[in-house]
Amino acid sequence: MKRRLKIVIGLGYYICISIRRLARRFLGVGTADPLVVLLYHAVPDEARARFARQMSIVSRYAQVVAADEAPRTTEGRRAVAITFDDAFRSVAQNAVPELARRSFPATIFVPAGVMGRSPDWGFESDSMDKAESVMTQEELRQLASDLVTLGSHSTTHSRLSDLDDASLRDEVGGSRHLLEQAVGNNVTLFAFPYGAYDDRVVDACRTAGYTRVFSVDPRAAAIDGSDYVRGRIEVELSDGALEFFLKIHGAYAWMVHASALKRRFVGPSVG
Repeated sequence: MKRRLKIVIGLGYYICISIRRLARRFLGVGTADPLVVLLYHAVPDEARARFARQMSIVSRYAQVVAADEAPRTTEGRRAVAITFDDAFRSVAQNAVPELARRSFPATIFVPAGVMGRSPDWGFESDSMDKAESVMTQEELRQLASDLVTLGSHSTTHSRLSDLDDASLRDEVGGSRHLLEQAVGNNVTLFAFPYGAYDDRVVDACRTAGYTRVFSVDPRAAAIDGSDYVRGRIEVELSDGALEFFLKIHGAYAWMVHASALKRRFVGPSVG
């Protein structure tokens, strides 16, 4: 029921932004759409066909760009970026070949201290990711290319906003050093584990030299590329065609405003 309600609200939001876009075009005002950054985790064998169907929808409606870009797109085609958190092996096995077939760039965020191991952080009881393992250094080296960019996802996948200053520096700056040594490439992008961050975490990322960082706030990117903290919309491989269409068109951005209202009137969530 909750998921269906989100689809209904998202559809209404999409209709509103579409009307606004048409009105701006009629008035001769610029109609550029912001970049929408998608967030995936694992892509297990049994879900590869569903991932491929989603990429086919992207091919039809969007231009796929790198996650840190703020591009100009052709009229009528939205800009979409594709990212993966946790650097699971199933992404290399099942997602990357589908992306390469379409020449889609993607960014994979790596928990640098967990390379080659099973994840030891918490999962929801029904999560597919519990059976996954993180790619090894060699697998990541082979993966890095013009289409695949590697970013940091901290050292141990800790909740950064809960850490003291020394631990935060190790998770943010230390993970960049570890990953750069492992893959032999410069690492300039960072994604917050659990989406947990505050001003102190953002400052630590700036100090560590990251050029852009990524949250799980479902807001679209700024058209002019001025957003240092860039939002992403999480995609489920079980998303239906309409649900996925709405996500790639930025129709779930309303959730940011809903969360702000909830915090104002109910207070922050615990845990």
